[in-house]
Amino acid sequence: FFDFLNSYVEEGPADGQDEEGGNCEPVPIYVRQLSTMKQLNISTVYVEFPHIQEFNDDLAEILVAQFYRIEPYLKKAVHTFVEKHIQELAVLPSGEKATFWVAINKLP
Repeated sequence: FFDFLNSYVEEGPADGQDEEGGNCEPVPIYVRQLSTMKQLNISTVYVEFPHIQEFNDDLAEILVAQFYRIEPYLKKAVHTFVEKHIQELAVLPSGEKATFWVAINKLP
């Protein structure tokens, strides 16, 4: 799940191009979502289930079949993901680790 958050890029005509139309490395959509989380001071990562299916069908099947069993591991992956990209968001002002949640949209 951590790898998915770090690397999933939606395919589209504008991906991989900068403002001048040249090639550049596209930013994964869930990495971009972190800046919104920081601005709005929210602790939930919103993930689209079809993205997970496209990335790794086995992961998608496990999420559907055993979500409540693996949820703690998903939350840990999100914390590690946030810590990697925006470290100050991963720690509360008190010094404690922040708690993050995962919301999965468009489940079958």
